[in-house]
Amino acid sequence: MEITKITDENIEFFLPLLPESMDRERYSLLGLIGDDGEAVAVMALSGTSAMIEIEWLYVDPDQRRRGIGSEFLRLLFESLSGEVEAICVSYPKDAEGADEFFYSNGFFLTEGDAVWLVPVKNLMELPDIQKMKKVKEKIPDIEAVTLKKMSGVMRKQFDRFVMEEIGDRELLDSCDPTLSIGILDTEKMAFKACMLMEKLSESNCQISLLLNRGSGILVGYLIYSFLKLCEKKELSDITLQFAAVNEHVEEFAEAVLSDGDKFFKGRLMYSVLSLRETNVM
Repeated sequence: MEITKITDENIEFFLPLLPESMDRERYSLLGLIGDDGEAVAVMALSGTSAMIEIEWLYVDPDQRRRGIGSEFLRLLFESLSGEVEAICVSYPKDAEGADEFFYSNGFFLTEGDAVWLVPVKNLMELPDIQKMKKVKEKIPDIEAVTLKKMSGVMRKQFDRFVMEEIGDRELLDSCDPTLSIGILDTEKMAFKACMLMEKLSESNCQISLLLNRGSGILVGYLIYSFLKLCEKKELSDITLQFAAVNEHVEEFAEAVLSDGDKFFKGRLMYSVLSLRETNVM
């Protein structure tokens, strides 16, 4: 079998397998040619140079149950550059056979209510985010502090603030202290909001928890502070993942991200294959 990139020159050959509604300009399309020279499968990819999302994988119904999907993935792995750290895919929770298929091909299965995957540089360009830098002018008595820069007393206060909401130290212990931020009311010396970040890979980090006891604009200020931190640390090329572990994350994502930013939402399975950990490359 042979894997090939679908271009304007050969797209007619694969059209019977492609959905009419697909935005072909948005994705990188790959096709699989069978041993008999016929088109047997197609795949749509998106993401970044380090983390690829399989948006769509379709095998000709007449060619299924023959290992073609697995062979397609194997050839995809072989064709990727060494910069790619992981491949992820999402699908409806009740998709028949999907769990078994991806698990058998090395993917790790997780479940979530909603997930968004967005390049940090895209967030930096959002008009609503740029407006957040004016929050400091409206509410002068607030300060964004990373966990790493908190004093011992301040950190204990921060931990209590989080524990009162979630009652579990797991998120606190797994977060990245250099990227996780608390918003401190410097007049009352009390935390009003926080964002816990988890580093999933060198190119991908996740908002694990977003809490807010103040006004709604504090959430935007949290994100703005994080983006400024990324800019300072030269991390604009990383991808930010929103996992809706609590309502504040989903509220923010719905408010500031466009439909084009949402890789998937709803109750879905999220499967990830870490290429470096499994030595697939």
